[in-house]
Amino acid sequence: MQVEPEMRVARNDDIIFTALDDTVVMMDVDKGRYYELDPTAASVWALLERESLVASLCDALLERYDVSAETCRRDVQAFLGELADLGVVQIRA
Repeated sequence: MQVEPEMRVARNDDIIFTALDDTVVMMDVDKGRYYELDPTAASVWALLERESLVASLCDALLERYDVSAETCRRDVQAFLGELADLGVVQIRA
């Protein structure tokens, strides 16, 4: 899925997850799939506690990580697109 900065993103409430050290482990019971997020991806997941604009997620991540705005935007949009394709998050225009 193509994700743009002005889109809204939210967690899929059906995904079960838990934090383990600095990672997050998630389970989609309906599909029988398991996912593990590395520390950076876990930061994105934590920011999704409430529905957010993609641009707002990038702004928050730029405060935490030493990365260019362009790299952050590109990587976050790609990551959220993958999660949306898997059904882990919901994206709305």
